[in-house]
Amino acid sequence: MAYVAWVGGYEALALEALYDAPEEIRGPALYELAVGAPQEGVRIQALRALSKRDDPLAAEAIEAALSCASGPVRLEALRRANAHQATSVARLVELAQRDPAPLIRRAALRGLSLQPSPEAQACLWRALDDPVWRVRRAATRLLEDLARATVDPLAWAQALDQRPDQAPRTAPGRRARQHLLDRLHPTRPPPPAPPAPPAWAQRPFWSDDPAVLVSNVKHLDEAAQIAHLDALLDLIGFQDGYPLNDQLVAMRALIARRLIASGDLQQWRRALAWLDAPRVPFASAWAAALAEAAPAKVARAILAEGGPPGAEAQTAWAIQAQPTAISWATWRDHPSPRLRRAALRAASPRLDDATLAAAAMDEALSEIALDAWAARRPAAPPPLPPSKQALLATHPRFAAQIDEADWRTWAAATDPTQRADVARGLARTGLHPALLDALQHDPHHRVRAAAMTPERAQALRVDPLQEPSWRVLAAAAAILNAPLSAWASQTTRALKPKPVERRWQTDSYFSLAPLAAPYRRGPRASQRATPRATRPFAGRLASALVVSGRHALPEAGYDLALEAGVNAFFWEPEYTQLTRWARALPDDLRRSLIWIGGTFSHEPQHVLRDLEQMRRALDIDEVAAFILFWVRDTARLEDEIIEALMEAQDQGRLSVFGFSTHDRGFALEGLAAGWPLVMVRHSAGHPSAEEAVLPTAAALGASVITFSNLCYGLMLDPREGQPPPYEAADCYRYALSQPGVTLTLTAPATIKALKENLNVLDQPTLDEAMMDTMRVWAAPIREETRRLLRQIRAQ
Repeated sequence: MAYVAWVGGYEALALEALYDAPEEIRGPALYELAVGAPQEGVRIQALRALSKRDDPLAAEAIEAALSCASGPVRLEALRRANAHQATSVARLVELAQRDPAPLIRRAALRGLSLQPSPEAQACLWRALDDPVWRVRRAATRLLEDLARATVDPLAWAQALDQRPDQAPRTAPGRRARQHLLDRLHPTRPPPPAPPAPPAWAQRPFWSDDPAVLVSNVKHLDEAAQIAHLDALLDLIGFQDGYPLNDQLVAMRALIARRLIASGDLQQWRRALAWLDAPRVPFASAWAAALAEAAPAKVARAILAEGGPPGAEAQTAWAIQAQPTAISWATWRDHPSPRLRRAALRAASPRLDDATLAAAAMDEALSEIALDAWAARRPAAPPPLPPSKQALLATHPRFAAQIDEADWRTWAAATDPTQRADVARGLARTGLHPALLDALQHDPHHRVRAAAMTPERAQALRVDPLQEPSWRVLAAAAAILNAPLSAWASQTTRALKPKPVERRWQTDSYFSLAPLAAPYRRGPRASQRATPRATRPFAGRLASALVVSGRHALPEAGYDLALEAGVNAFFWEPEYTQLTRWARALPDDLRRSLIWIGGTFSHEPQHVLRDLEQMRRALDIDEVAAFILFWVRDTARLEDEIIEALMEAQDQGRLSVFGFSTHDRGFALEGLAAGWPLVMVRHSAGHPSAEEAVLPTAAALGASVITFSNLCYGLMLDPREGQPPPYEAADCYRYALSQPGVTLTLTAPATIKALKENLNVLDQPTLDEAMMDTMRVWAAPIREETRRLLRQIRAQ
């Protein structure tokens, strides 16, 4: 089974069988799956298996997974680390401030809230400036919990607010700060007025609807685009979780072209400031591409300031762009190790021996100094700090000059990575055979693999059963240029490696990689299930509960939903887990399901393109419902768009179309204009749709899908230490009990939450007494919702 896991393509089959394997086989094999399996689900399950059994390799696998390109794998590793408090405050701070995935940043903040250190609390406060509102909200809630655990909550928060460099730097951050202080204020001031729009929002191209805004910018003539370049630069980071596919990419490309043609120094500085925005990955990637065309005067201006505070990436770029202008004396004492390293790389060819030797004494610079020293003189290495001297073992120029006592000291290090470095150096040089032999029998399989020599490989070929790790056997096979299958048993020898593409996520919560191929399912395929608690929708019967892929629910969750009686699913292009699950279903089953999707686009050709993308991605002929998402401008409801959708409907590409909005006025206008479907926010804590929208839809026979039935989670918050007198499923039942509501949307992030929500299918409605109970409990939530929308969510 360990071999099956190693060769690839059979990981899911091998995983369960490995749980009960002997420790010396199970641990290394699960480690390899956790850090290297191409399927995310396998990596996640392997991480869980390692951590549940307190395997000594678990901490290493978790740390490796925290740097994985896959967001769901990083998230699982962080959850495991938080559960065991196995991650340092510094690592959590790094994830909270620099990880591109909002879900990861939120999980890191939860980990920091468990740490009593001032550094952890300071990072929570700085998270009020996060570019994504859900992260800002998580920070305010965690800070509130910490504050309420003190004698004087408001004084505790105000003291934290008054620390140096703690003041929020952005308008959303300042509003989040005020939201927290208001929550802790004994008299609770009235809800705030809506925030005033920024000055650039008064420009003629502005619209509250992102799709219309992008369209307006694209249709400005060149002179107007140049004239509005200052304002357009404010739009580089405009997204906040609402993807517009390639339209925002095209707009940023347009801004880059205008900047390259006509931008002044200040505009270039503003644009390249996005290099230091890892939490806005699409903007930082845009700035990195733009930097290649930046004029030399921009780099010189940045260097003249000695590096603006908090702009390490921008300054590092300037150093790289102007290496001959770097004075090492200016940068050698800079507080940022990253900038010291960049400056030393740029200046090292011009430094004398004494200066380079002095730089080697800086632990952050010793590796760079060592390479520069080796490039100019093959004699003795420069002096290194004791903690960095083991670097000499990996450097071919200096390994032979190391004393045997040093080799033995480093080979006894507790860190297996350092032992592996030493093993690699000894295997390469042939020095100290006895010490190398000891490392070839090291308890850690990565060290044994690094210590591989032709002689050891030949011994393993003769008797491969003495080595339980296939990483080590693979290293031996590579040295002997022998096929790995020759080392396997007769039973497994016939198994050939299956090429499996590494499919990291495309969810906007995680990364920006292109859409991956469909997920290859394990042996248990979903069977056709009978939908339950059905409502007429789009000419068919749909389960009253629609399951969304918004929060990266694992693929197994969709199996569970289907088996429970859900036949309606909500899809968007970045919901990669849902896409992979759907594409792995039998064709007839997948096409029998009710698929609801939509577009953030405005122009008819883009709307139809997004419809086709959905049909291709899911391999379906007809979309049950196609929705214009997040409508905030009536331009999204123009006749041209309606005509394009009606034509697609006549062609059998979609069954029904509609739009979603937070604005009840827009919803009523659309219903009056004949739109057959609207999607609105509704809950017992935000029941305003019951006043006019739902009765109007019922009278006109239009369909209504409700979302945010938990009212951003406020419906489940305890009050005065007591939980609410209902469960999460009742919040969906409340919506389904309203005349006019057709379906309701749930977007669970975990299988546990999904199971709770699936109880709705057993009893989809509530009696009047329970609804009254929920209304009474939720009455104070209405004010809190207004605060949330105006102080946390507003941009």
